[in-house]
Amino acid sequence: MAKIQARIPDDVQNVASAVIEATGLTVSDAVRMFMTRIAMDRALPLDLFQPSPETVQAIQDARAGRMTRTSLEGIRALLREDEDETVSRLEDAGN
Repeated sequence: MAKIQARIPDDVQNVASAVIEATGLTVSDAVRMFMTRIAMDRALPLDLFQPSPETVQAIQDARAGRMTRTSLEGIRALLREDEDETVSRLEDAGN
């Protein structure tokens, strides 16, 4: 088995250790579980990114039933508009 060492601020280590130990695990157990999950999923088992305010608002609107409904053709039209706008900006930038 490999041995892992990490530099962690004392305050973070103290709080994290208390939380981990309150579940009946050791810090080594928690690190082993974390590393095993990463190896199994080939990804970090947590979300490190915060959603933008626009995304948060969209989630809140969806949960409250305040959603805008559209057809597939409506979505295609929006995509065409975006594409036309992007092409126009690229053409303007090239001049």
